[in-house]
Amino acid sequence: MDFTKLKSVPKWLPVNELLQLIYFESERPKLRLATLTVISGASNTLLLAIINSASHKSADSAVKAETSTFFIFAVMLLLFAYSKRYTLSQGTIMVEEIMRKLRVRIIEKLGRTDLRFIETIGRGFLFNRLTQDTALVSSTALLLFASMESAVMLFGAMVYLAWLDFTGALMTLVALALGTVYYLKKRRQIMLNFTNATQQETEFFDYFLQQINGFKEIKINRRKAVALLAIQVEKAKAVESEKVKAGVSTTTVIVFYQVFFYVLLGVIIFVLPNLGNTSIDNVIKLTTAILFIIGPVEMLVGSLPTYMRTNVAIARLNELESMVDEAISAEVQSDIVESDIGFGEVQFRNVYFSYREESKETATSDDGSAGQKRKRRLYDPPTGKQEQVGFTVGPLNLSFGRGEIIFLIGGNGTGKTTLLKLLTGLYRPDSGTIRAFDESIGTENYQQYRELYTTIFSDFYLFKELFGVKDLDKKQLDNWLELMGLSEMTALEDKRWTNTELSTGQRKRLAYINSLIDDKQIYVFDELAADQDPEFRKFLYRTLLPDLRNSGKTIFAATHDDHYFDAADRVLKLDKDLGLIELPAA
Repeated sequence: MDFTKLKSVPKWLPVNELLQLIYFESERPKLRLATLTVISGASNTLLLAIINSASHKSADSAVKAETSTFFIFAVMLLLFAYSKRYTLSQGTIMVEEIMRKLRVRIIEKLGRTDLRFIETIGRGFLFNRLTQDTALVSSTALLLFASMESAVMLFGAMVYLAWLDFTGALMTLVALALGTVYYLKKRRQIMLNFTNATQQETEFFDYFLQQINGFKEIKINRRKAVALLAIQVEKAKAVESEKVKAGVSTTTVIVFYQVFFYVLLGVIIFVLPNLGNTSIDNVIKLTTAILFIIGPVEMLVGSLPTYMRTNVAIARLNELESMVDEAISAEVQSDIVESDIGFGEVQFRNVYFSYREESKETATSDDGSAGQKRKRRLYDPPTGKQEQVGFTVGPLNLSFGRGEIIFLIGGNGTGKTTLLKLLTGLYRPDSGTIRAFDESIGTENYQQYRELYTTIFSDFYLFKELFGVKDLDKKQLDNWLELMGLSEMTALEDKRWTNTELSTGQRKRLAYINSLIDDKQIYVFDELAADQDPEFRKFLYRTLLPDLRNSGKTIFAATHDDHYFDAADRVLKLDKDLGLIELPAA
């Protein structure tokens, strides 16, 4: 979302970010919606004028209001009801459409980024943006239309005041101007407080996710639990402090407006009649109109904190989408890529990869708004330069073909998992070439290359539902469940597992079944038999892997089970100093 194009929206306007979001993202007739919002506010003000005029006329003449006046009143009331309902209903539809488009667009773009970007940016950051921030924007958008209506009502009331008594209207305008100046003076600090609060809140939720994900480890380690809790308490206090500062400043603005209006009423009632020819009747009308104005003003001022938080939320959504746009891979995207094309031989030639260090640049906008528009360079796509930054793997040279079992061994920290991510196309190498299908793998065919693989990493995620699966052989599935010892634990209904609350070893065996259902050409397993008892460990090495190889599949597995090395056709060792070497056959 490039909001810089809409120059007509003043930056000091509390709803500037929200107006720009609606302007760019909505395809609905915005002019009609705005027009009816104006009509709703104007008709509301006219109702005041009609009631005010009719009531005083009746009191003076002791007769009922004229039929024509009542007719106008009824027309205005119907016009107000229709425009109000249209504004709120269409506004709701418009906002929810925008939120749907925004969420779907960002999610779709995330699918076109590299794994390193997702790993680096963090789940907490993504989750908060697509839930907390979008929910705030959605709830605030309807408030926008109410604020627009209040602004029209305020303008109309000022015109009505000027018609009643110019001096009284001028006094009211001065009161509003002083309140506005005071708000503009406080706005920058309030926005900064909300920005800081949002940042602290994001960090708080990140630590909370760590607590949930690492609950077992924390539960058995009191020192770790206490330290984590201390940080959470610190972040919660920081959020509280910044929100309190913003709230107190906003409250001061609201009270300032209210005091000024009551001072104004006092001047209108006690001073104005002595300054000119203002009649008592006009004083009463002026008082009624000013009391009417207080409602719209309080609505506008009272909504300021929400608008400021929303501006921060929209800025962060804009920031997220910009970061995603920068990280999107240049490779060609396709809807469905078939993987039944023979890959021939997969070859790595001088493949090199490095983890780049994170860098952050923080820049605050001139007005302190929209959230410290941070330029987060959390992830840099591969440049092709072999810069020694962070952990490195390579150069790697290897090749394998169809129907092979290759084991990968190496000490902890040598880069086995990184190699597997390079192998499967989840990481893009900084340099070197990967070949398959008798051609180099690049932007045009990277997704086709990935479709060769099905994977189970050590930190695998077990999907409860089988997405993208068309036909299933129920007999074959039942056989797999029996072989894996899971037939009594779970079943597949409507392509969804009935139970995934299994032990660690059982979850991994269910993941094996999911990989078999995928039916790809190359199977990649990280820590192949981890968490399995001796019986299933033997089954995996002596039955499952040979069966896959005999059916023409290729298996590339990281393992530490040296007494099963004879099950492999080749054993490769990844060494930090020597690189990737092939061990002699057993």
